[in-house]
Amino acid sequence: MERHKNRKGLCFKRNGGHAQRYENVQILSSSMAIIGIDIWDCYALLWSESNADIFQITETGHHVICSIPALGSRCFILHQSYILKAQGFTIEVLDLQGVLKYKVELSEPQGQIVALDVCQEFLVAATEKFFIQMWKLDDEFKCSLLPGFGRKIPSPSGMCSIDSLLCNYNGTKVSLLARVEESERVDSMLYIYDTILDKFCTHDFRVQGKFLVSHFWDSEQFHQLACGFALDKDGSCGVIEIVTYLLHTDLQVFKQDKVDIISKKAGLMGKCEPYVYLYDYGSSGEESSLPSIKKVSTGILVSMEKLDGKIREDVIDFGHLALTGRDFEAFKVLESIKDATILKRIVRYCLKRDLNKFAAQCFANMGRAYAISAITDAGHDMSNIQNKRAIAAAIALQLGRVADAEKEYMECKRFDLLINLYQTCGLWEKAIEVASKYDHVNLNNVHHAFAKHLEAIGDVQTAIYHYESSNTHRYEVPRMLHSIGNVDDLKKYVEDKRDPALHRWWANYSESKGMLQNAIDHYKLAGEVASVVRVHCFLGDMERAENIVAETCEPSATFHLGQQYEKLGNIVRAMQLFAKAGRSDSAANLAMKHGIDKELLSLALQGTKKTMLSSAKYFEEKGCCEEAVLLYQKGGDIEKAVDVCVHFQLYDALRAIADDLNEDTDPSILARCGDFLLSNKQYEKATLLLIAAGQHRRAFELCTHEGVQITDKMMELFSKQISEENMEDSKQLLAALAEFCESQGSFHLACRTYTQAGDKIKAMKALMKSGDTDKVLMYANVSRQKQIYVLAASYLQTLNWYHDANIMKKIVQMYTKAAEMELLASFYEACAQVEIDGFRDYEKALGAMKEALKFLSKVQSSSQNTKMLSLKLRIEEVERFVQARRLAKSDPNGMISACTCLLAELGKQDRNGQAALRIGDLYALLIEYYYKEGNMTLAYQTLETMDAHKLPLCDYVDQIIIDSVYQANGVHMDL
Repeated sequence: MERHKNRKGLCFKRNGGHAQRYENVQILSSSMAIIGIDIWDCYALLWSESNADIFQITETGHHVICSIPALGSRCFILHQSYILKAQGFTIEVLDLQGVLKYKVELSEPQGQIVALDVCQEFLVAATEKFFIQMWKLDDEFKCSLLPGFGRKIPSPSGMCSIDSLLCNYNGTKVSLLARVEESERVDSMLYIYDTILDKFCTHDFRVQGKFLVSHFWDSEQFHQLACGFALDKDGSCGVIEIVTYLLHTDLQVFKQDKVDIISKKAGLMGKCEPYVYLYDYGSSGEESSLPSIKKVSTGILVSMEKLDGKIREDVIDFGHLALTGRDFEAFKVLESIKDATILKRIVRYCLKRDLNKFAAQCFANMGRAYAISAITDAGHDMSNIQNKRAIAAAIALQLGRVADAEKEYMECKRFDLLINLYQTCGLWEKAIEVASKYDHVNLNNVHHAFAKHLEAIGDVQTAIYHYESSNTHRYEVPRMLHSIGNVDDLKKYVEDKRDPALHRWWANYSESKGMLQNAIDHYKLAGEVASVVRVHCFLGDMERAENIVAETCEPSATFHLGQQYEKLGNIVRAMQLFAKAGRSDSAANLAMKHGIDKELLSLALQGTKKTMLSSAKYFEEKGCCEEAVLLYQKGGDIEKAVDVCVHFQLYDALRAIADDLNEDTDPSILARCGDFLLSNKQYEKATLLLIAAGQHRRAFELCTHEGVQITDKMMELFSKQISEENMEDSKQLLAALAEFCESQGSFHLACRTYTQAGDKIKAMKALMKSGDTDKVLMYANVSRQKQIYVLAASYLQTLNWYHDANIMKKIVQMYTKAAEMELLASFYEACAQVEIDGFRDYEKALGAMKEALKFLSKVQSSSQNTKMLSLKLRIEEVERFVQARRLAKSDPNGMISACTCLLAELGKQDRNGQAALRIGDLYALLIEYYYKEGNMTLAYQTLETMDAHKLPLCDYVDQIIIDSVYQANGVHMDL
């Protein structure tokens, strides 16, 4: 309850924690500036900064019984027959005559007392230094309930003073509001201290955009609290909203209910479950206007205020448990409540507080199974938010709150349910409006339902409009008009609309009434050619029916005319018409029935498999075996087709069947066909069929004995069948197959099969025989085996590698990947020898020999040193020769001397056929020099020396030079 400062006159305050209802109002007047009031029973205490007056109030009047000095105290409490006064650090307890009975002192560190409150037997005080202390009044302050100095309020920065201090009725909670520094406004922070948990908690209402100005504990429910919120920060406009809260045991706050206040001069006085008490000065603004006191029901007991005893406790307990999330306990309490009226009101509360999960239990207690089903269906297969809203709407409907249901459906966008609601309530225009805006898929259904409703009440014209809007008028309008006997209007409607469906309906009607010409006319307008032909046939006008069929070629009309000719015995014409109508099955059946074999085969082949098989049997019985085989094959009965072929020795037909067979065919059929073809020396086709039949070993024997060329398709079938054997047997058979393919020159196929058998070396060798260089390189790179890399390199050296740099590069790569440095060195030596023998390019040969030496140095073997010494010697000889060739222009004598020395050294060595400097190239260098210098004598002598060493002159010296030298020395060559 609020204390109103600086106001002369009397305000109302809670009475000992119990809210009272005053039947009459008495005005207590005083000459002092009243800063506070308190009331207990029939006594009232008014005080100012200087004085305090005690009034005794009776039904006839009131009078002052005592006046005591205030001495600057602003804190007084009237409790039972005592007055409690805060004076500095002291709380004085006086009787109603102002006599001091006893007092309690606080220490200086606690600070002076600035706020007091009494509830039942508990007294609580707050100090200027933000300490709170509590006592029980019945022990005359012998000991405080809080140890030491009490408890320090966790005051945030900016809090200046305590504005109000309150204690709940059992002393377990203490709450307070504070004023903010440098302003007169109340902070929107609520401080609560739990004496049991010895714990403070704060609740900041500013995050909700609210300004807290007052609060009161419930006088009966110790965990309920009412708070008053203002529109402005200082609360000058009064309280505009009152919210009740429930405090859980862990000091968590749950919102219970809300009361909106229209008046700007109203305030909160107190709370006693289920009421909150308000005062209102009205809107006149006059100082002398008297306040009115009101009580407003809140919480779960709204409309159940008169409940008492255990049922009242159960309802309150359920509300607390449901609100704090203790569902199991809440359901347990709810099960004990059986009164239907009370349960309905609980459902309303659940609907308001979004506790819909308890509504089903309430309806179950009331025995309303349909309501439970409606709630369950409403929450089926929807998102969480939609589920809650749809359930809330279903509950509202069960309570008869249509407007609430409408609102819920709109918010959760369940327009289909909203439309159903409007239809049920007869609000058809609203239903159509919602369907048009939000649920266009359902719009036709709404129009149709409305049309049915209009038809039922006799509004035919409007019903027609809505049937048309629902696109169901083609059936519904004729039915409606005919059912009420309004045939003339129906005929006019059909003629006006010119709709084929309506013309069809009227034609059917006319035909049923015997008006056949009228029926024909409307069938034509409806485009029903078959019906027109049917009526003409009924009239016996076959010529006209034939003309219509010839003009339109409509299948249904054609078939119907064929049926009529069948009935008349004109079988050939009937067959023609059946075939023309695309009903080959009927034509074939008719041909078999009447023995017309000429057209049967073509008709049966156009028909279904069932017709093909029945026609095949027909031909077989008549001895037409080839036709029977073809139809059995096309009809899917391969086994029967094979039987006929074998029985009648139809080799060509069986071969045609075999072409269409595959591994999915019955193995026994495949084997029979294979044996039959084998007996007729059709070895290749027989092999394929035997493999597919699972007789792959027999098929392989046939290939080897008869020399059947194994194809890719055969090998694919072989592989599939062999894979089902054990690993060892399959490898042996695959190896044999690969060897056979290799013998047939199918090297790629052999390679693939060797690989499947796990023998990659033989696979590589087979692939090398194919001469497919790209495949050889690819296989080597994929296999990544040393030996295969070496084989690939060896293969590449059989090619024209010395004329193709790319091949040389690949050879080096293969040896490098195989890590065969010795073989790579040998390859470079071979390159050097080719440069010497083929091109006499000693510079390039020298480079290749040095590369060979580099790789040979990486070899770890017993013969490495010997090979390296030999190679180094040859490199040295080639280097000396290259140097000698370079001296030919700059130092001819040096060149001659170098060549002479090399010739002398080479003459003493045994070359063993190894790549090195050729003696003939040394002689050729000297001869070419002598020839250029014109010294034909020395040139001739050198030629003679070469000839003595049996060196082929023309391999080393140009023939022109040889001829010139001989001619200059008068020597004739013997040819």
